[in-house]
Amino acid sequence: DINGKLLLPKYALSQDV
Repeated sequence: DINGKLLLPKYALSQDV
């Protein structure tokens, strides 16, 4: 998720759609 990458980059790396 684009917003996830802005807020939680580490989380976004493993949970990106």
